[in-house]
Amino acid sequence: DLGVPVAAIASTVRSLMANDKVTEITADGQRWDVRLKLDEVFRQKAADLLAFKIRSTTGQLVSMSSLVSIADGTGPAKIDRQNRQRQITVYANLNGKALGQAVTETETVAKSKVPATMTTDWAGMGDIMRESFGYLFGALLLAIIIVYLVLAAQFESFLHPFTIMLSLPLSMVGALGAIAIAHQPINIMTMIGIILLMGLVTKNAILLVDYTNTLRRQGKNRREALLAAGPVRLRPILMTTGAMIFGMMPVAVGLSEGGEMRAPMAIAVIGGLITSTMLTLVVIPVAYDLIDRFAEIVLGHATVLPEGQETPLQAKSHAAAV
Repeated sequence: DLGVPVAAIASTVRSLMANDKVTEITADGQRWDVRLKLDEVFRQKAADLLAFKIRSTTGQLVSMSSLVSIADGTGPAKIDRQNRQRQITVYANLNGKALGQAVTETETVAKSKVPATMTTDWAGMGDIMRESFGYLFGALLLAIIIVYLVLAAQFESFLHPFTIMLSLPLSMVGALGAIAIAHQPINIMTMIGIILLMGLVTKNAILLVDYTNTLRRQGKNRREALLAAGPVRLRPILMTTGAMIFGMMPVAVGLSEGGEMRAPMAIAVIGGLITSTMLTLVVIPVAYDLIDRFAEIVLGHATVLPEGQETPLQAKSHAAAV
């Protein structure tokens, strides 16, 4: 009503009370800021603000007492916003805690303390960790798909890759168990070790299944081939697994500079290799036998035939070609 914008009141109070820069001067090649502030005797108490005069849009001076009233209250010293909404950032440093454990504990506290009208989000290393884990799970799924496709092309079968890939869950038991025994956190390096396991543990099953198929093509039946392949492939399986385990030992001990960061990766690999090697020699032959029997029921013939013998589909295709 008096022609005084609210912004003019705020800027006047801030200029006279907050020591703001109003201009600058240059002398002897140097630039100096000029700051304006009331003398201390005029800013001893809040009531002194009522003596200010604000110029209205018509050029008249209007007393501050006609525009505002003074009351005690509280307010934020600074207002931060994200996506045009007010935000409050809670900072924390890790003291003897893994980042994942700290994130879990913080989320538990937030669920009980933060009102339903407010939303929460992560920033800093917490946000980076969640994003990285999302990428790693995607990489893990992609690795499993690629392993299956390569095995299917190598063995020319859609069933035998499932037999070989049974090593993957067997290795996870050892990897997670070794991490728990060593009291190591499940972090980015642990996930890298698990992805590394996807390619390592399948080699034992490949050695076993490939030699079993070779013996079956030579005329042995399924049971004879499995019983013969186990003892023959035992030594190369143990040699390759032992070489990998002993190669990972220095990394698992983590004595070098920064070695404690890489230790969870090596521990996960060692634990996964141990359990997958022990269980592969028992589980894979049983799974091979069951899957091959299922294929015989569905297809009407074995998945691997002796050399020179054709499946009904191959024979029909050959006759049609002739």
